[in-house]
Amino acid sequence: MVIFSLPVLLKSYGGSLVFAGVAYSKLERYDESEKVYKRAIDLFPELPLAYQGLQKLFTDREEWEKLALMLQDMTIKAVDR
Repeated sequence: MVIFSLPVLLKSYGGSLVFAGVAYSKLERYDESEKVYKRAIDLFPELPLAYQGLQKLFTDREEWEKLALMLQDMTIKAVDR
């Protein structure tokens, strides 16, 4: 019987959310993709792939205002640390 530690399981779950975001984006289900990326960021703020996926989604869709707000939020969080 293999027992995984909680941090390993949580990291795996975060990665699964990111891959779901990629899949939704490829299926042109952009709203779902955005929601999944944001959920990953909320649960795992240290997971860079979630931020990268959301940034790519906003860039590809030319949603510049959303991108600017996301980057602003990231900057504020980085300064507050």
